[in-house]
Amino acid sequence: MKHFIPLKFKVVDGTALGRACIATQNIVEGEIICKMHGVEITYKQFSEKFGNNCDDLLQIDTETYIELSEPYIFFNHSCAPNAGMRNRGVLFALRAINPGEEITVDYSSTADDLNWQMSCKCGSPNCRKLIGDFQSLPHEMQEFYREKGALMDYLLKMYY
Repeated sequence: MKHFIPLKFKVVDGTALGRACIATQNIVEGEIICKMHGVEITYKQFSEKFGNNCDDLLQIDTETYIELSEPYIFFNHSCAPNAGMRNRGVLFALRAINPGEEITVDYSSTADDLNWQMSCKCGSPNCRKLIGDFQSLPHEMQEFYREKGALMDYLLKMYY
């Protein structure tokens, strides 16, 4: 029997980055927000379908991705996120998140693809301006995510 986690967020339009996932209730530090869902595809399928131009994918293993479905595609990136990912796509709160606050994640903490980069417009004081994969993160950020348990299983196996 699957355990159902009630959603504590909704998708809204009109944010600085367009659509976004906004908390509808208090979310405590460490609380699971959701499990990311979509169609699993291989790296080969990903490359054939998207090239290097797709923001709606979540890498869950060295050769496996999830082509995210709604509402999961609307979790935006931030260089100072309030949520992190672990296991194979479990999103959880890195700190307390208040109702009305956008739920964000650092995309670099989920990816291991040296060819992937995107411009960042998160607006955080420590914005990196250009984001890439896990290896592109400063060492302090890599260690922060590791210590918080905010790394996908495959990244832990590869780097720790």
